[in-house]
Amino acid sequence: MKQFKSMKSFIDHMNQFIEFSNKKPVNYPVRTNRDAFEVFEELDNHLSPENLHCDGEISLHEANKKYFMLERLGKMLIRKGFKPPKYSHFENLILIKGKIFNTGSRRFV
Repeated sequence: MKQFKSMKSFIDHMNQFIEFSNKKPVNYPVRTNRDAFEVFEELDNHLSPENLHCDGEISLHEANKKYFMLERLGKMLIRKGFKPPKYSHFENLILIKGKIFNTGSRRFV
């Protein structure tokens, strides 16, 4: 399981795969809505059950660590003022006075 200690390492990992396509690489630090959208989309891909649990090859503890690490990266973008795309794992999270609020469950996260 790849551990991303920072947003930069996550974006570097993304850009390794983007260079094989015709898409523009994502810039670090994230400053545009396009780059934020690409990062949110990639985080959602990593948070899918198959990817999160590595098709059942990792323990629940490792999957939880991976989940919280990826969620932390998404919250970093929200704290910078970027709005998650609709139907994203992060779509119910909003920033209110420096705190992230989950509008789906009505609790602070």
